[in-house]
Order: sequence, then structure tokens, then C-alpha cells
Amino acid sequence: MHNFFKEAKQYLRLGKCQSNDFDAQIADISIIMIAYMMLSLKKRFQAYNTIGGAFRDVRNEMIEDTLAEKLFGLFVELVSSILCRLDINPIEFIRIMLEDSILSESIIDVLIKEMEEKNLRKAA
Repeated sequence: MHNFFKEAKQYLRLGKCQSNDFDAQIADISIIMIAYMMLSLKKRFQAYNTIGGAFRDVRNEMIEDTLAEKLFGLFVELVSSILCRLDINPIEFIRIMLEDSILSESIIDVLIKEMEEKNLRKAA
């Protein structure tokens, strides 16, 4: 039990909730306990030495996903901006792309490859 409090305070910010609402305090502690249990399971199944090691890996995965999401969002904005400047409706453009069998197969291949690479990174 001592390890829980030490690691939860160090890695999961236990005790840092500044809300005056009792329900918010209970929710914060509950979420921290759930996160700790999930990290403990990850530690157990993937043979980490410490919860901190599991926490750092999970945090890095979240940062990678967040960065990828932001980059994809920027890409979508860029493509939409270009299409609008060319007076092409982005939704219509996507519909036409998906109707093209060669192009839609290429898109599916890229998505499958990306998912496989993501799974390999998580497995490593």
C-alpha cells in the first residue's frame, strides 16, 4: 500500500487536485487509482522493473499519438485550404477519391500498413 501512495503521488499527481468540489476530489482519486491499476497490469505483463518505467512508456505513447493527431489535423487543413483555393469542394473530392478503385485500394493499403506499424511499436 505504501508503494501505491508513493508512486501515485510521484507519477500520477495524487493529491494535486485543487477543486473545492467533493465529487471532483473523489473522481480525481478514482481515476488515479484506475490508472495505477492499469499501469500495474502493464508492469506485470510486460516485465517492467517499476511503475515509473511503465508510466514513462505510456506517456510517450500518448505524446506520439497526440503529435500524430496534430500533424494529421494540419495536413487536413492544408489539403482543405488548397482545395478551396482551387474551388474544389473537399467533401466532393473525398467522395470522388473513394469511388476510384485504384486510389481507394491505395488508401486502404496505407491505413493497414500504418496500423500494423503502430501495433509493432506497441508490442516492442
